[in-house]
Amino acid sequence: RLFYPFEKFWSSAGKSQGNRSGVPVEVGINFHRINNIAVKESTADLIVWFRIRWPDPRLRWDPLEYGNITKTWFWIGDGSGASESSEIWTPDVTLWNADTSLAQSLSDVHASVTSDGSVFWSRPGHLRPTCKFVGLDLFPFDTLGCTLEL
Repeated sequence: RLFYPFEKFWSSAGKSQGNRSGVPVEVGINFHRINNIAVKESTADLIVWFRIRWPDPRLRWDPLEYGNITKTWFWIGDGSGASESSEIWTPDVTLWNADTSLAQSLSDVHASVTSDGSVFWSRPGHLRPTCKFVGLDLFPFDTLGCTLEL
């Protein structure tokens, strides 16, 4: 049986002793499909997999102490780790030019955590940015561009 080994680390791991530094966060977006482009409303609806990876030293464990288990999963609810239904902390990543927030437009799913404390959270859903479309000079033969501001 795997016991929750992380409680002993919460009070000691990640303490900054006044020397605060950020957490390196990798963000990837895998575009599946363009669902809709509304030029008049300056919005897009993109179906994506939104992927985030970060280290959390509080979630490390020695696999030899836990039956050689090297990977586990934690639930992250309400679109972020800041909610009471989430089991771990998550970085605050926001789409600044969002018509709909990431918490509302992406699915709640488990994040995988490996024994070295690496967290990977991949969520399917929609990105709905408001766009300042460029390239409308040659309508309908133009090329549209929309910047996603994370």
